[in-house]
Amino acid sequence: MSTPFDPSALDLCDLARRLKVESASALPAGWRAGRFPGPAALPIDECVRDLLKRRRIRQPAELQAIHRLGVCPYAIARYGILRAASFARQEAEKQKSKPAVIAALKGLKQELPRLCISLDCSIRLVQPLIDASGQLELSAVHPEALSNAILSLRNQLGRADVPAVLGELSKYRGNVWRHNFVTALFAEWWVLTCKDPKPSAGPSQEFISAAWCSLSPLATTMDADWASAIKVALSRCKPGAWRTNRRS
Repeated sequence: MSTPFDPSALDLCDLARRLKVESASALPAGWRAGRFPGPAALPIDECVRDLLKRRRIRQPAELQAIHRLGVCPYAIARYGILRAASFARQEAEKQKSKPAVIAALKGLKQELPRLCISLDCSIRLVQPLIDASGQLELSAVHPEALSNAILSLRNQLGRADVPAVLGELSKYRGNVWRHNFVTALFAEWWVLTCKDPKPSAGPSQEFISAAWCSLSPLATTMDADWASAIKVALSRCKPGAWRTNRRS
């Protein structure tokens, strides 16, 4: 069994040269709007051509109204791959700090009960100082200010839902780069077709698989269970979050 393509080391400059469409607002020099790229075609181009034949792509006027590359669905799809790869890399970079954060939260979770008990005890100890502050010189201690500080910290700790944060950080596992790549492509699919992505076999799954295969000659349709990848990505999105009518 071959090793699945790993995009984590993908150079975005190399990818931009491969896709040729490096700008969200201008076609490459010599590129003819709406024309199939021919010998230089990528899997995503084949997919877009098939969608055009089946009349699943928006009408040209509608595309031009919502996307600066709307004169060419091939360019929209290619630039969408570059945008999705950039987003995936950014999100993957964020994950590098997650192990240290989770370890710190676990340590805090263990310490919080003891710390709260100590603060409750301290609050009780400060009360006699406050009661006696009118009769005794306790300005070096400032009992009321000390009490307020302890109470404020105790309230903050009581509102800190560490278990919930731990659960949130721990529940998203799997291939972070691929899941975010798929998530970002939902917007391109919507722009091109005005349809929501679906995990079941069909045009949207073919589009996402073709986009993946266009990242590198090493990428193949067998690198992932695309139905599962789309399903996971959808579960992490707000319904309809990919829908956009903005020119980009």
